[in-house]
Amino acid sequence: MNMFSETSDEEFIPFLSSLGVETYKKSFEWMLNDPDYAGVLGWLFKNLDQNNALTAREEYRYAEIQKKGTLQSPQELDESIASILQQYEGLPLPGDAEAMEDIQLETEMLQERLRFLERQEEIVTELVQQNEKTKEQLTCEVTKLNAMKTQCKQDEANLSEECLSLAQEIEDITQSTIDAVADALSLYSNSQTDEDIAKRFFALGPFDQYRQSQALFRSHFDLYCAKRFTSRQDEQSAVDNELRNALADAKALEERLAHAMTSYIAAQADLSGEQATLALTCNYEAVHPSQYALVAMEAKSTVELLEQEESILEQQVQAAVQQFVERRARHAVDVAVRSALAVREQILSDLTFLHRVTSPALALDGGVCALARLSLRAAGGTAQCSARLRGRRGARAAASRGRLVIHPPSTTVTSRARGLDGGVCALARPSLRAAGGAARGAARLRGKGRRQQG
Repeated sequence: MNMFSETSDEEFIPFLSSLGVETYKKSFEWMLNDPDYAGVLGWLFKNLDQNNALTAREEYRYAEIQKKGTLQSPQELDESIASILQQYEGLPLPGDAEAMEDIQLETEMLQERLRFLERQEEIVTELVQQNEKTKEQLTCEVTKLNAMKTQCKQDEANLSEECLSLAQEIEDITQSTIDAVADALSLYSNSQTDEDIAKRFFALGPFDQYRQSQALFRSHFDLYCAKRFTSRQDEQSAVDNELRNALADAKALEERLAHAMTSYIAAQADLSGEQATLALTCNYEAVHPSQYALVAMEAKSTVELLEQEESILEQQVQAAVQQFVERRARHAVDVAVRSALAVREQILSDLTFLHRVTSPALALDGGVCALARLSLRAAGGTAQCSARLRGRRGARAAASRGRLVIHPPSTTVTSRARGLDGGVCALARPSLRAAGGAARGAARLRGKGRRQQG
């Protein structure tokens, strides 16, 4: 049966011209109508096209392979093609128009995805730049915090020394006050038998008022310190809450950035694989059967390159994870330094506040103790003078009684002694009144200081 009975030169001659065959303007209808040539020409007309025709370069390469003796047998060639198709699924064979359309559609989709990944890469690059800027700012802040920490340590050492000196001074003042009170009590115990000395002793100063004012000052001081420390604790809790919120925001940003980096790395890996598949498709879409061995070698080299790129990507992922861990460690160190600095600042503010509050109180107590010492010394001198005068008067009276003849002038001597004793007491009263007024003035000043501090 003639397969080309309906084919004429108008269809067959353009077909030969597309393959680069010179027809010399001759007719081939006799061959198309000949049953001996009809089968061969029919197979050529159905299976041959421009993709099957060898170019000059392909002919040269085929000749070189044939000279080297590396030309594969049809069975080996079919096995190589089957392995390539199994390794790269979706790779179209020459002449498969439907598969080529699918590959073109997939290529367009991959190009669209490439543009999307490029935009995503720009966003990730901006995030990385922002992260670097934040890192620089954090480095500056850590440097400042270290300097402030060193300064706080120095201030803490100075304040501790100053507090120790103030404590020693308070102890000395307290000891001196105890000594003064002990002297006063001793003098009071000695003057219990003499009514005049007891009256003068009670007139020296307002000990009860001083004791009451001291207790009132202590209660107000404790209340003020308690309120101040409570407010400090509230401020510290607010600062701690702000630090916790900042840490939570940093963790959330870190998680988003890590997720974006992971997505970007995965997308880059997928893109590399798709690009490799696309390159293989573009390079091997028109392969002649004689070039399968060379194509297989090129495919193997391409696969090796892809494996190398995969190992490089794994190393990059490990480096990125290591940098991420280092950043987390640095962030934890920064948070610890900030917390320690906040605690040191609170201690410094508390010590400064105690120093500022206790200094006026110490000065006030020192003034009161000095006035009390002056009053006690004046009272002791007055008591000694009175005792001496009384002793002299008693001695003169005894001497006048022991005489055989009592003269009237003895009464005059006794009256003179009494007058001298009264003069000494009159001279001592202004000093005692001045000491009492000074003690009252100190109590008033202490009360004003407490009201101002409250």
